[in-house]
Amino acid sequence: MSTEDYGSFRYALTIATFFIIPISGIPFAMTRYVGKYISEPELAANYLFNSLVLGLSILISIIFLAYFIFDGSLFLILIITSMAIDAFYIAYANAYLIYSKMCLYKVIANFLQCIFLFFLFLYDEVDLFLVFLIFSFSGVLSIFLLELTHKKTLLISKISYISLVRLFKFSVPATLGAVGWTVMFGVNAIWIKFFYEIESFAYFSAGETFAQIFAIVPAAFASIILPKHSAFKQRSETVKPLYYAIFSTIAVSVFMVIPFIIAPDFIVNITFGSSYQKTTEVLIPLILSIIFISIHTLFAQTMFAFNQTKLPMFSMVSGAMANVFIGYFLTKNYGMLGTSYSLMISCFISLIILFLTYHFYFLKKFNK
Repeated sequence: MSTEDYGSFRYALTIATFFIIPISGIPFAMTRYVGKYISEPELAANYLFNSLVLGLSILISIIFLAYFIFDGSLFLILIITSMAIDAFYIAYANAYLIYSKMCLYKVIANFLQCIFLFFLFLYDEVDLFLVFLIFSFSGVLSIFLLELTHKKTLLISKISYISLVRLFKFSVPATLGAVGWTVMFGVNAIWIKFFYEIESFAYFSAGETFAQIFAIVPAAFASIILPKHSAFKQRSETVKPLYYAIFSTIAVSVFMVIPFIIAPDFIVNITFGSSYQKTTEVLIPLILSIIFISIHTLFAQTMFAFNQTKLPMFSMVSGAMANVFIGYFLTKNYGMLGTSYSLMISCFISLIILFLTYHFYFLKKFNK
């Protein structure tokens, strides 16, 4: 795949994340309420069903909107649907703490993608359409395989007004926080494409792909924090496990970043090819961005466990607004390198705001 095709693919993913915003808070609500009532199977099953009903009703509206705005783009509709399925399945696995599904879902999906892409490469059939199809259906195939081999989860098909209202109320601030997240990372594509060619976004996106490696450890902790912390009675109980997760994230990140400092050219060359050497310019700031925002997520999940969704929303939106303005000027003057530093600064701003909020407002106010 050429750098132009890869840039177009990643740009389409970015556009899809904007469409998925309206339902982005519902998976958090699902994890929160199903996890809270895990000891009451029927109530948990009812919240699971009503989460799916709420999410599906909004998703259908999103698909119709995307269909009319982008002239029936099959690519975009497939990506939006696959992103929604991905978010809800991960939320479901996290809520019930089904560790095998939490660990294997993405592993199997990525493995299937690699297998399909390998065969396409062998037959020299790698094109944008097939890449979109593989990306969209790999997650569904992973779910199918996992559900075949696991015990079926109780699902009570009964619409509950009370459950829907609680899920909706919880999801609104979380969704607004997702707006901040989407703007934080989506505006990078907009500024780069506005000032430069799509190839520049391809190089930038390749750097983001490497940076996502550093989200693996905090993502594992984050998936457990929300359902686990929902059982705590006092906010002060969250401090020790939260900082265990944070320090573990930092320790692993320091170890993992060494190869990217010592041999960035070699790493980029063997993974994306020599045509992506410009990616090395943005690796470190993008890696730091993901580390900062991943630690922010750990704080946010802790607050979500106590229905405090507005605090993370404020910090995320603040960082996003910073990236909109800083990113415009740095991208205009320094290209994608400026974009990467803008993202790093903005993620750090979000983290500092939530860190201070956690210690000087969340803990003190709610532990009185």
